[in-house]
Amino acid sequence: MAFHEHLLLGMIREDAEALLHREGIPYEVEETAPERLREPLNGPWRVIRQKEQNGKLLLTVCRVPALQQ
Repeated sequence: MAFHEHLLLGMIREDAEALLHREGIPYEVEETAPERLREPLNGPWRVIRQKEQNGKLLLTVCRVPALQQ
């Protein structure tokens, strides 16, 4: 099953992984962070990039700032 760019982008990591596991789609996850980080981010890991390669879906995730309410 091919995924379109918009399907997983922005999803919380755990939700994206649960969906892929449920669908039986092999994947790998790579964590990244902004280069110029002044203070640690405490928000959730979100999918910021996805790419199909060698029969797997490669997800890049990054912590995003938690929403202030």
